[in-house]
Amino acid sequence: MKKEQVVRTFRLADSVLKQKADELIALIDRDINEFTDRGYNADKKTELTTARTTVDNFPSDEQLESIKMDLTEQKDAARKALEKSMRSIFKMAENVFGLYSAKYKEFGNAGVS
Repeated sequence: MKKEQVVRTFRLADSVLKQKADELIALIDRDINEFTDRGYNADKKTELTTARTTVDNFPSDEQLESIKMDLTEQKDAARKALEKSMRSIFKMAENVFGLYSAKYKEFGNAGVS
């Protein structure tokens, strides 16, 4: 089954989003008197700053792709090691029990690739 690809619904880079958020926070702080009566206070500023920092600290697409590639390489290496071990066990079972014996068939299908 093919995995769905995640697609952004906006064309704004994360760096530009952070700059816009920084600018927005600075402008609100500059004009704090006009925003206080609209519910902007220290708690709201902390909430907005925390959201901005969370987005800024999230890894970029390039970093995530690199992590994915590294994990795939690790998985492939583990798979090769497992296949090698399984093949040697099947070969030992074939040598002891014979290729067409019932005991050998208990081990399952030898085609592990």
